Amino acid sequence: MYIHQVPKRLQRMFLRLQRYNLEVKYKPGKRIYISDCLSRKYLMKTGDRNELNFEVYLNDDKSIYQEIENIKLIEFVNISTETAEEIRQQNCKDQTMQVLVNLIRKGWPKSKYKVPREAMEYWKCRDELTEQDGIIYKGQKVIIPKTLR
Repeated sequence: MYIHQVPKRLQRMFLRLQRYNLEVKYKPGKRIYISDCLSRKYLMKTGDRNELNFEVYLNDDKSIYQEIENIKLIEFVNISTETAEEIRQQNCKDQTMQVLVNLIRKGWPKSKYKVPREAMEYWKCRDELTEQDGIIYKGQKVIIPKTLR
């Protein structure tokens, strides 16, 4: 999997995990006997010197996080500039797309039942959704507003 295939919100976590060779196995909650200690992150004191803060740098002393912010998703999609602009304009007019942009930027509710009706169809893929420059992406695919479908 490539960094540009990962939703923008998860790219930082993806970069941190790349240096490990992970094997993830699913276990249902009833089979995790000490789930409480595994599900809570240890909170360090604010003055603790053992705090693990690190920054990954590229060859030209540019932070990898700055590099991620500069990734333009539109460059990885095979659509013309005119089509992208039309999608951007229709997203501004479409009520569903506006609700979706708001949810992506501010965060989704914890419960499916609190999601606005307009965005309910996107609940299952909410972790894959990203918004950049007025265009909504699901992974590497552009979500087209209903007026252009």
